[in-house]
Amino acid sequence: MISNFKRIIILCSTIFIMLSITASYILSRKMMKPIIRSWDKQVEFVENASHELRTPLTIIQNKLELDTGIGISEEALPRIFDRFYREDRARSRESGGSGLGLSIAQWIAGSHHGTIQALHNQPKGMIFRVKLPK
Repeated sequence: MISNFKRIIILCSTIFIMLSITASYILSRKMMKPIIRSWDKQVEFVENASHELRTPLTIIQNKLELDTGIGISEEALPRIFDRFYREDRARSRESGGSGLGLSIAQWIAGSHHGTIQALHNQPKGMIFRVKLPK
């Protein structure tokens, strides 16, 4: 009887171990489906991302002109890309910025092997022309 009991215990243990492994495999495959789907979407996005990279360059290469200011005096023109330079000395940081904007814009353009120019716009205002290589 003990011999039969040992065989039954071994047989039942083997069956339950196999069932446990099979159930674990099936449940893990089911739980992995959303992750695999997300991974496939990410791979597809990266493969098709070239249009995402071309679009900003197309926008940047287009011409954009805004005339909202009074312009910059001829004496100040050589210094406008200097850090912390503000033509209007009466403006404080609270009311007129820190004088870093054009310096940062020039640094960004230079980092991309491009240029930025300030040109007088007649009758008033300035045109800032940014050129980036293709």
